[in-house]
Amino acid sequence: MDPKILRIIDANTNRLMEGLRVVEEVARFILDDKKLTWKIKSLRGKVKTGVFSIGEGDDLIDKRDSVSDVGKSMYPRSEADRSDIFRIITSNIKRAEEAARVLEEFGKLADSDAGRIFKSVRFDLYTIEKELLKSCKPLTIGRKLDFDLYVVTDPDVLGKRSPVEAVKQAIKGGCRIVQLRDKKASIGQYYNMAKQIVQVCKKAGVTFIVNDYLDVCMALDADGIHIGQDDIPVHVARKLLGPGKIIGLSTHNFDQAMKGIKSGADYISVGPIFSTASKPNTKPLGIDLLRRISSAINRSSKPVPFVAIGGINELNIRSVVDICKGRLRSTPTRAAVIRAAIGQKDIAGAVKRLIKKFR
Repeated sequence: MDPKILRIIDANTNRLMEGLRVVEEVARFILDDKKLTWKIKSLRGKVKTGVFSIGEGDDLIDKRDSVSDVGKSMYPRSEADRSDIFRIITSNIKRAEEAARVLEEFGKLADSDAGRIFKSVRFDLYTIEKELLKSCKPLTIGRKLDFDLYVVTDPDVLGKRSPVEAVKQAIKGGCRIVQLRDKKASIGQYYNMAKQIVQVCKKAGVTFIVNDYLDVCMALDADGIHIGQDDIPVHVARKLLGPGKIIGLSTHNFDQAMKGIKSGADYISVGPIFSTASKPNTKPLGIDLLRRISSAINRSSKPVPFVAIGGINELNIRSVVDICKGRLRSTPTRAAVIRAAIGQKDIAGAVKRLIKKFR
């Protein structure tokens, strides 16, 4: 066989085996999933069988030329971007799937069985990818939703101040999740602001949520999106974003909150709890309805994290915390603020004081 073809086969065998080894370690040490670990290990055995049908391992190694390989110094930006377990899984599974396709095509030049084996490997990988991502979702999403104070931006509150600087100050104050909300900006303006904020949040390890714009969330690889009752349905957003992104849903009454629990959203916001200038035409839900919603969510077979929002400030946040605290079996109390944080002259100080109320 042409030595160049053998080099292609050797390189892609290495890619495939390396990718499988990475995801096997995830299944074994992070997920503690014996069944999935064995499935990936067995697949590596199938790959070896396929490679053996093409040629002896010594033949492939003999034709290897790592020194003069023109691709050895190529290191695209995406190779350095590993923000979470989802990214590690998807990067290595895709690497393995692509390598399996190459081996399927070039393996046919040596043996027709090789094409059949590597096609089977490729479809096994599709199934493993789905199982891994599904298993890892609670770990990854849970970590990103581990917060107490949720800071949301608003251009009317910020005035001439930069939302990017406001986010930096909120993070300095201890905030672990922020949402860029701007109903007045064009999508181009919103994208440029989000592009800066997503870098700030990634560097700080803070969860960044895009408001409304599904395409911006996808383009910038933000942590997730927050949508309203009149926006794209949750199940459609999930189909487009995949299992690794957070989807939040606004709810404004008891029925919407109950439907939100079943919608597939990763969290719901409930509000406005108190009167707020951000929703001047919306009647506040009040503490009693918040208590009722909190209790109903707690009784649900699959409690969904919820965030109280609307008119919450340093004077009343304790009442929200006291109602919600201890009611959810698997999630902490959460509250979202706009004016109480970014509307203050000292944003970092305001955020620190608000977070202190949770203690």
